[in-house]
Amino acid sequence: MIKFSKILLLILLMVLPACSGAITTPTLTGAPPPTAGAQPSTGYPAEDPGVENQPTQAYPGPPVPSDDPLAGYPKSLEVPQPKAGLGVITGRILEVANNEVYLAPTLILGEMTYPSDPNAAPPLVGFSETTDPRGIQDQSGKFVFQDIKPGTYAVVVWTPASSTLVTDKEGNTAVVEVTADKVVDMGDVYTP
Repeated sequence: MIKFSKILLLILLMVLPACSGAITTPTLTGAPPPTAGAQPSTGYPAEDPGVENQPTQAYPGPPVPSDDPLAGYPKSLEVPQPKAGLGVITGRILEVANNEVYLAPTLILGEMTYPSDPNAAPPLVGFSETTDPRGIQDQSGKFVFQDIKPGTYAVVVWTPASSTLVTDKEGNTAVVEVTADKVVDMGDVYTP
């Protein structure tokens, strides 16, 4: 029985390749058969024969780095009116050493927490880099936080490596009190 299986397998291996040249590909009814010299399609969607096709990029990818340090900041900002029951904070950030505009990588609004005994400890600023409000800043250093719940806050300049609170000219933490339906202008605040 094993000899017969081997012989049958050997015959099939010799016969099948010889038959493969005789197999034809079926065509759809109504479709014209391929003609000699026809060019195969190179892409989807169907191409216009008179137009040179450019490859398209499905995903734009990361932004192209720019040599312009201001490229990621708008030229100017308009301070919006607050939504009902909320507030808006605005101001401008400068470097304390030279009074030049400071463009922060990320601005986060941290909420002030005061201890029950003010002599026991200074107030704390709590914030989350993922959930707390983020501000936007323009090329002149002006920043805006919008749709802020009433409360007492401090502006945090945040990077993955460190965080710094903005201060007044004397180096004290710049604290802002937000009230409903108001725009609060902090004026010039500073970063070291």
